[in-house]
Amino acid sequence: MSIYADLLKQYPRRSVIHESLGEIYLRLALARGDKTYLEKAEQQLKESVETNPSALNNLGIVYTLKGNVRAALGYFKKALTLEPGASKPNFNIAICYVKERNYEKAIRHFASSLSSDRQNIEAAKWLARVYLLGKQYTQAAELLSEYEGLNSGDVQLLGILGEALFYSKNYRACLKCLLRVQDLYECTEARARDLARNYNNLGCVYSALGNREKAEEFFRKGVKESPGVVVDAHYNLVTLYLKDNRYDEALPLIQVLEKDVSEVSKRPGRQARFNNLLARYYFYLGDYETASRYLIKVKTLEPRDTSSCSGISYILSEVKSDYGGAITALKEGLSYAPTNSMLLNNLAYNYLMKGDIEKAREVLDRINEQDAVESVHINATRGLLLIKEGALEEGARFYNRAINIAKDEEVRTQVRQKKNLELGRYFLDQGKTARAKKLLEEVLSTRSQTELYKKQAADLLRNIS
Repeated sequence: MSIYADLLKQYPRRSVIHESLGEIYLRLALARGDKTYLEKAEQQLKESVETNPSALNNLGIVYTLKGNVRAALGYFKKALTLEPGASKPNFNIAICYVKERNYEKAIRHFASSLSSDRQNIEAAKWLARVYLLGKQYTQAAELLSEYEGLNSGDVQLLGILGEALFYSKNYRACLKCLLRVQDLYECTEARARDLARNYNNLGCVYSALGNREKAEEFFRKGVKESPGVVVDAHYNLVTLYLKDNRYDEALPLIQVLEKDVSEVSKRPGRQARFNNLLARYYFYLGDYETASRYLIKVKTLEPRDTSSCSGISYILSEVKSDYGGAITALKEGLSYAPTNSMLLNNLAYNYLMKGDIEKAREVLDRINEQDAVESVHINATRGLLLIKEGALEEGARFYNRAINIAKDEEVRTQVRQKKNLELGRYFLDQGKTARAKKLLEEVLSTRSQTELYKKQAADLLRNIS
């Protein structure tokens, strides 16, 4: 670099040399990952930034790489002041706002970058990503569809577009997009991680289209590409197996999850997701203590996670008959999500099982009416409330409605069991043992994946004899 140092002493426009040196050092820092070059780049660029938008942009990039987003943002804004509406500073400002999770401002600046340079494909992809973060799926799909034809070999673009189409529920278009990604991967030496991700995404699309056989095929391919590393395909394949009661096939994958779940990701939300799956597996097996342990881990990782509160409360109430403990767990969940209909319904249920009918009714009345109409569980709880109040026919009608709107046969079976269990309990309390015995025996004779209601029915029958 000594030749440049000599030029700096002689050349009248020293800022140009400072800028050139700064850019060279910046490129070296990017290529070699050496922070000492960043320091040199910063030093040189600061000598030429006063009225130089290019140098300001580069200095902003230096501070971005150093993790000083606020300083970077300041330099990018200065560059934009010197070149109003320019694509590059708008793009860089938007990146800073993404890092700060200020997505509204990020969208505005990515859009400005695109308006100045419609061919800026990176700005289009980043804008689509931010749309996805804000669940603006249709906007993301429409934006990238403009670029799809001109960039049919851009795997990254197609992947983002596929995600946008999936969440827009345009599954056919999504499938077409992901199959094109697969064709591109087959023509190149794609990384196993990328192949696994696309296989998993294809499995998700086929599952959404109702083709479980194809979904399983692609989830299996995803797992095969990374057998020793936990990926989403593990999660989705285990979920598919659990839905089909294929516990033996789920077991090897569960063992991988149990071994590697802490290494899945540094993000608590992702670890919580896998712990939740492990809880579901052990719950299906009837190992409620292990299921509880994993649910508590979920709650620790993600305190706002409502499914863990619901699962913990279910085990406390249905397995341990600890309705007070279940109420405490549900109230904690409701402190984060006060209008969550699932938690409110479960709270009302536990009040009913504890015998506090007035509190149960008050909680049920807080549930949004639209949520209540089509909810299997809320209709069932309303039926239980009426049975507890002695309105047996009306209570049975709500239970039957819950059975009719349930799409899953196992759910229908369990609601039917619960209806007969609670009617049997009511008649037993009234001293009508013959009617109670008949209903409780129906619970015992019903085939179900869970033995919980059968156990409760058997306990009540012992009281009769």
